[in-house]
Formats: sequence, structure tokens, C-alpha cells
Amino acid sequence: MNKSFEETAARLAPAIFVVLWSTGFIGTKYVINNAEPLTYLAIRMAFVVVVMTVIAVVARPKWPDRTGVFHSAVAGILVHGFYLGGTAIAIAHSIPAGLSALIPGLQPILTSTIANRWLGERVTPLQWGGLVLGLAGVVLILHNRPMTGEAGWGWLASGVSLISITLGTLYQRRYCNAIDWRAG
Repeated sequence: MNKSFEETAARLAPAIFVVLWSTGFIGTKYVINNAEPLTYLAIRMAFVVVVMTVIAVVARPKWPDRTGVFHSAVAGILVHGFYLGGTAIAIAHSIPAGLSALIPGLQPILTSTIANRWLGERVTPLQWGGLVLGLAGVVLILHNRPMTGEAGWGWLASGVSLISITLGTLYQRRYCNAIDWRAG
């Protein structure tokens, strides 16, 4: 692979990521009315497998050893299985797409709290202030929303999304940091 392709890909990757990530919730909102949440997610992930296979064939990255494959699988199941699965289930249980994105949006708060202890990373007072403001915003938005019945299952699924993306992020940071994303 030539150097200019790698440089171009590195420059475009953040923009592509933002577009794909942000439109995922909107797409889920419209598709979920006509498909089971986990069926939709399986089809979506099948497309991802095709794209990642092409990337791996073109890039020819160094593949991880068996331990690395195991750690990548655990991180992937937490982040892509339970996080995205929980979000799709939340939307299927009448949680608006924006709110189903908001709950896992607390992930930086939970991640920084745990990372402070588990990974030994220090959180500055300014960062804590931002995290508290973010949490206060979520509390204000969720105030007086129904939390029982059909919506209760959706909120539970959103909570599972939050916990799984947090644990998956921390797990990936600790065990998969040296694995090339194109192979892991």
C-alpha cells in the first residue's frame, strides 16, 4: 500500500466515522419498525464484515495472536454486541432514538470514573466539572419521562448499552491497545 493512500485514509477516517456513527441511531429508528432489533443488527454487522474484510485484504495488517484474537472478541462483543444490541432493543421498546443515544452518552462519565481506578488514569477537576454538567443535563432531559411498562424495558436496554460500551472501552484500552484495528 502506498504512503499517499494511508495519509488520505488517515485524514478521511474521522469524518467517515462521525457520519457512520451519528446516522446509526437515525437508521435504527426507521428500520426497527419493520424488523426485529437483533435481526437488523445482524444484517448491519454482516455489511461491516464485508467492509472490514476489504480493508484487511488491502491493508494487510499484522494479525494478533490467539490471546489478541480472544481479547478483540471480548471487546467486540461488549461494544458492538451488547451496546448496539441494547440500543436497538431500547428503540424497539419505544425509547426515542435521541434518548436511546443519550443514555450510553453517559459513557465518558462512567468510563472516566472507572478508568481513574482501574487504569490509573487521573481525571482533572475541570474534566470532573464537565462530567457533572453532562450528568445534570441527562437528569433534566429524563425528568418526568415514563420509566415503567414497555418504556421500562427500553430504559433497561439503554442501561445495558451504557455499561457494556463502558466495559468494552476499558477492556479494549487495557488488553487490545497494541492490536491493529484493521485486524482486530
